[in-house]
Amino acid sequence: MIGAEQIKVNFETFNGVLEANFKGERLKKLKILTETLKERMMFAPASTKDWFNNAFPGGYLDHVLRVNKIANQLHNLYVWHKANIESYTEEELNFVSLF
Repeated sequence: MIGAEQIKVNFETFNGVLEANFKGERLKKLKILTETLKERMMFAPASTKDWFNNAFPGGYLDHVLRVNKIANQLHNLYVWHKANIESYTEEELNFVSLF
């Protein structure tokens, strides 16, 4: 479980990730989407099955933010190892991990 303050922080963090990773028309549309779905996104559980991961109010954004963080950590590890990362852009990586 997470508290109301953390739920608010998670939504603000999510919007910060959007601002940091998207530009132009895509950012504008994503901001409209997140503002339209704000309450739903803030309070949704990651699952409706209570025995699954983050099945509590606010669990969705908590989960999505951790997925995004890990995706970027893996990307940085691939870069460090000089792995083939030409098959995707960082914007695509962030879009997929957030949505």
